[in-house]
Amino acid sequence: MKRVSKNLTKAVTLSMLLSFGISNYALALKINNETITTDSIKIDDRFKASELEGLYLSANGEKITLNNVKIEMNGNKPNDAIGLSGVASVNGGEIGCYIYGGFNDAANNNTLTLNDTLTLNDTTNNVRIVGGYSQEGEANINTVIITKSNVSAAAIYGGYTEGKSANGNVLELHNCIANGTGRS
Repeated sequence: MKRVSKNLTKAVTLSMLLSFGISNYALALKINNETITTDSIKIDDRFKASELEGLYLSANGEKITLNNVKIEMNGNKPNDAIGLSGVASVNGGEIGCYIYGGFNDAANNNTLTLNDTLTLNDTTNNVRIVGGYSQEGEANINTVIITKSNVSAAAIYGGYTEGKSANGNVLELHNCIANGTGRS
């Protein structure tokens, strides 16, 4: 009887681990080899608009992974800026928008990584990379890790708030070109 109990426990544990691993894997929106513009994102059913105009999240609340994606505005009008919140990583591609690991209520404990990515220069300063951003609350314990990227056209913050506190945030740059302003 003991042997059956041990095997059953192992089987249940393995099943739970597999289920947890599969469900975590399913909680990621992966976008590969696409161009996203201010017009295309408005009709893309993978995204939903947030409370802030121009800011989008994944439609199902998943973390977003971007692989070789180009994100650009249709023009240089400030009202046409794109912001993506809930981004976990950007691997390759070109960014001409705001990228947030977390925004407002989700502005704590985020990790945002960029690897081999270029930030697009524009005339309206609409390129921002932020681990966690809060308009009125806290933005604490966020990490931005950027490797082998040219992020000269971006303002980069581990955490940023216009409200309460931004503490314990980390910004790591490894083998990058980052000669602009607005890093903290």
